[in-house]
Amino acid sequence: VLTPEGSLSGYRENQTHTHNNPDYAPALKEVENYLIKNQRNMLLGTGHVESDGLPWNQIRVYNKGQFGGAYAKRLPCMNMQYYGGELFHYCTGDQPYYYYLDDKRKIIASSLICNDIWAFPKASPMGNPYFYRQFKADHVQVVFCAVNCNNDYGFDQIIYEWHENHLRLFSREFDMYTIVSGATTSMDSK
Repeated sequence: VLTPEGSLSGYRENQTHTHNNPDYAPALKEVENYLIKNQRNMLLGTGHVESDGLPWNQIRVYNKGQFGGAYAKRLPCMNMQYYGGELFHYCTGDQPYYYYLDDKRKIIASSLICNDIWAFPKASPMGNPYFYRQFKADHVQVVFCAVNCNNDYGFDQIIYEWHENHLRLFSREFDMYTIVSGATTSMDSK
């Protein structure tokens, strides 16, 4: 199971990052206990304060219930006027996280979070680093992308096409599968 960006913690400005949310730790524990008891796999999109005391926008990887590690978003939306200014709410990750999808350890996967994949221009002043190139060099076959494309300004067909075309083009050009989980069923927050 792949969950959307911020699915457990809430997205961005939430109490998880100020350590005031009494519901987050018990909710995470409940999810983890379920995964352990049922030997389930999950890629959990959530904001999480690590032992370093810093907030990270993560995909936490669980294999048969065991926490294996986490990927932290590397390309946060950096413009406060447009799309949130995530840089003010989360630390920025600096490396990929790889894991196997099978017991024989042959199918390599990795994760991206939302803007990591499409580097929307107003939200990414440094451009797109094209993380798929690195994935291809490291023999990744499947990319899981947790997204949260809710917005306050409504549906925009051009933005929707930008996102979808990036997902499809990167999958084709780099010969790998991309699996996406979003917080809504459409780009207009419905």
